[in-house]
Amino acid sequence: MMIQVILFGYFLTCVSGDGVTDVVLSCTLVEEGVGVDGMGGGSQFRRTPATLILRDVPVAPDQSLETLTPFVPPSIPDPDAILLEAKVSSPQIPDAHVLLHADCNEQEVTCELSRYSPHGPQEAQEATHFLVSLSVEGGEFSTAFILQTSVVERDHSTLIQNKLGLPLSPSGTLLTEVIFLVFSHIKSVSARLRGDVLLYCGFRQQETP
Repeated sequence: MMIQVILFGYFLTCVSGDGVTDVVLSCTLVEEGVGVDGMGGGSQFRRTPATLILRDVPVAPDQSLETLTPFVPPSIPDPDAILLEAKVSSPQIPDAHVLLHADCNEQEVTCELSRYSPHGPQEAQEATHFLVSLSVEGGEFSTAFILQTSVVERDHSTLIQNKLGLPLSPSGTLLTEVIFLVFSHIKSVSARLRGDVLLYCGFRQQETP
């Protein structure tokens, strides 16, 4: 079964340090359900509110950090809340500064996320992966990247996210990191049927220690 997350609507920008900021996206978790015939045909989708926090997004030198506020996690962690926290400083998302101005430019930010299994069923893996597709309406910004959950030391006080079944950080977020990304300044291309297609794109991956 595929789980998809679609991120829509408003977003906030929050300062987290010198030259970098956090981008907080309001999102919706979309799960594929069983079809009306019980066989998967005409499947329905279940939608649940969620939030994606992109950490350490670079800020341009001419961008004032005084206009940004720090992201503050909930004072009491909620195992029902879906808060994905992703560190995007290494590798960096090219042109991620576009996200900082999308709201002022009245551009919708859209992101789709699904479970991803690079080496077979995720039940047999220690880490969980998500494949994310992120774009900005009307802008030449498009990227897809793979998130990998970070190790969380468990003890008797560790909370488990009720829907995803994954351990949460002390602040109530699901910690992840970008391990691979593909980017392009062109959102779509046209070509003749069975013709050659030239794709303008690039990729980055997490540095190996």
